[in-house]
Amino acid sequence: MAKKKTEQAPSAKPEQQPTDEDLKKQMSGAMPINAPYFNAGVLQVNVAGNDVLLIFHRARPVSLPSGEMAQAALTETVAIVSVSPQTAKDMSLLLPKVIQDYEAEFGEIVTPFTQKLGQHGRLKKDH
Repeated sequence: MAKKKTEQAPSAKPEQQPTDEDLKKQMSGAMPINAPYFNAGVLQVNVAGNDVLLIFHRARPVSLPSGEMAQAALTETVAIVSVSPQTAKDMSLLLPKVIQDYEAEFGEIVTPFTQKLGQHGRLKKDH
């Protein structure tokens, strides 16, 4: 009677972080994406006809003629991105996963806007 030959699964190697040399090889010949880069901390969303407008703003400090800083910052529009309602819907489905992964790694993101949201995901009415 012949013995059955048993096969063992190859041992799994622990995943290693790429070395600087690995990264250099991977990046050789790589080029940055040639697109404008904007930094914005404020987002406004408007609907105009068949477009959803994403209007990005940033706060800029204001220096008064006296040399002192103004109490309030100036809000400057840095970009307006127009997308179709279909693209806006796709974004609404993709972004929660991005935020979930970020919060899993770094902790919950709390903003004045998220604090206004009720338990059912609706804005609380201010009285």
